[in-house]
Amino acid sequence: MMFEPTHPGMEPGRKALEKARGLHGAGQLDSAEAIYQSLLNDPACRPDAHFLLGVARSQRNRHDEAANLLLQAIRDGGPKPEYCASLRSTLACLPASRALDFMVRFSDVLLQQRLYPEAQHLLRELLASHPRHVPAIINLAQAWEGMGKYRDGIACLLPLMEHYARRDEGIAQVMGVLEAALGELDLPSPAALAFDALPFPGQAAQVLNNFANCLQCLGYFAESEPLYQRAADLSPQHGLPRWNLAVTQLLLGELKRGWANYELRWTWKDFDFPNRMLPQPRFEGGELRGRRLLVYAEQGLGDTIQFCRLLPRLAEAGARVWFEVQNELFWLIRYTFRDMPAVEVIPRMRDPSQVYGSPEFDMHCSLMSLPHLLGIDHADLPAGCNYLGVEPAAVDHAASLFAGQPVLKVGLAWAGSPGHRRDGERSMDLATLAPLFNLPEARFFSLQVGPAQRQLQFGAPVVDLAAKIRDFYDTAAMLMHLDVVVTVDTAVAHLAGALGRPVILMLPRLPDWRWMLKRQDSPWYPRTRLVRQTEAGNWKGVVAEVRAQLLALSTTRQDMHGLPLPAQ
Repeated sequence: MMFEPTHPGMEPGRKALEKARGLHGAGQLDSAEAIYQSLLNDPACRPDAHFLLGVARSQRNRHDEAANLLLQAIRDGGPKPEYCASLRSTLACLPASRALDFMVRFSDVLLQQRLYPEAQHLLRELLASHPRHVPAIINLAQAWEGMGKYRDGIACLLPLMEHYARRDEGIAQVMGVLEAALGELDLPSPAALAFDALPFPGQAAQVLNNFANCLQCLGYFAESEPLYQRAADLSPQHGLPRWNLAVTQLLLGELKRGWANYELRWTWKDFDFPNRMLPQPRFEGGELRGRRLLVYAEQGLGDTIQFCRLLPRLAEAGARVWFEVQNELFWLIRYTFRDMPAVEVIPRMRDPSQVYGSPEFDMHCSLMSLPHLLGIDHADLPAGCNYLGVEPAAVDHAASLFAGQPVLKVGLAWAGSPGHRRDGERSMDLATLAPLFNLPEARFFSLQVGPAQRQLQFGAPVVDLAAKIRDFYDTAAMLMHLDVVVTVDTAVAHLAGALGRPVILMLPRLPDWRWMLKRQDSPWYPRTRLVRQTEAGNWKGVVAEVRAQLLALSTTRQDMHGLPLPAQ
């Protein structure tokens, strides 16, 4: 092992780590380990501290402990070559069954880091010597899914599906329904494997869920629903199949069934938004007259914009409502409900146990629970849609940004939040939109904020409005001067739709549930036109269709419903 000297100006934690390296190299393991232990809570040093402590424990022949530390180093710092090499040499010193468990855990870490090719390589190596190791098979299918090789994922899981079908009548029925779809897929030949009795039902539910994921990515949405249903029934305590069932039903337009399953989202331990815990009881439906109800935004900004339309229903039913929103939306939503005394808009506090102004409410619920609690179905969706408002003075103030533009004014947003689980599917690079920029009689305005806004520095012919955007109230005022907004699936799409502005929304092959399937319009936002990928990851055809629509708009000056542009 090489130990590097300490460099001048080094941070205290790093200096301590280098000191420990020197002690370690000199054979003073006790002193080195004490320093490594002290650095495990230092974010800058944590990965190397775990790694070096693992090396030291391995040198003491405490190999099981060492493997755990080395896995933590990879989890914190990524699969650096020295981390992986030390883990492999440590595993070689463990009993074969224990080493196998650690290898599967290593693949878990790689999958969590979305390092799918690396996980696939590791798992194929493992399965070459242990072809019936079920956790490795399940993880390999997940790696194939992450790499976009869905047929390989299905072929990988098919022997397990057939095994469970022989054991469970419900799975056998689902496999019968899938016979036609599987026949169409031209699958790679699955391995001919015979399994002994396997853990049931939890592992079977995981196999069903992953099998359904791959089917859905190949376009078999309706076929995936019974798989998720059976997985959720077999293992109700594991919420992921139930979540997938809910969003699949909503995607298929089965709103009432989807909302009911959506209410179980917090049973999925990895759900991104924790269940709000307050001393007052949760509202679970029933009489609203006389109720004092706290409703709080739960998920993204787009979700808040989409479902705040339901608040007037609470007020009409006789409830007094406090609506807690994200700070970015506070002024916009507050202005929207200014003339509704029964609804008071309040900002979100940092501490989720606190509520701004300490209102005296007697029940609470999430905004995202309202569709289920109110029984929202297709017939309940509005025929018209411009339920958000922005002050005329703010609209007038934004006018100077668009003065002297007698051409088609097009707003652009090409990327969502990088932290979104599926941002890689829904976002694109600005360069992808280059075919739009030579349209005659069109001028482009960027509404993009966040890291993707920096792509404008490479010279695209787009007016950058980011410096003028403080929050969504500013964005809303700007939208009122645009003829049309071209956007990916991000909050800008919801904002423009809720203001009644014409929108062309570019969607990935597997869209978010609210945009449903196949249709070119949206029941949520009537002036929104949907343009969908026909092949996962391929935006070329989408952009070509958007260009054709913009060309038609610039000629006719009418949207998809024949309404004139702009409709301010």
